[in-house]
Amino acid sequence: MTSKDLLERVLLSYHSYYDINRENPASPFDAEAVFRVNEEQYFLFKSNELWATHQEEFIFLFSVKNLTKEFFEACRDFAYEEGMKLA
Repeated sequence: MTSKDLLERVLLSYHSYYDINRENPASPFDAEAVFRVNEEQYFLFKSNELWATHQEEFIFLFSVKNLTKEFFEACRDFAYEEGMKLA
């Protein structure tokens, strides 16, 4: 199994819950996956909010033949910065 095949399998498993961006992901990534959910509970009226939760998850996926420490650290740092911008 090649790294591209593995990437396809991972994206297929994420497809049900995440919005997948393969058209224009940030370089050097092959794909981005975004998960967002907002939940709220009210008592009788919307003005009587009991609780609310807002969750966001961003996944940046890449595929390389030989992963070096420098490339991994560059991808990790870039994904962190991009994820913080999206949050």
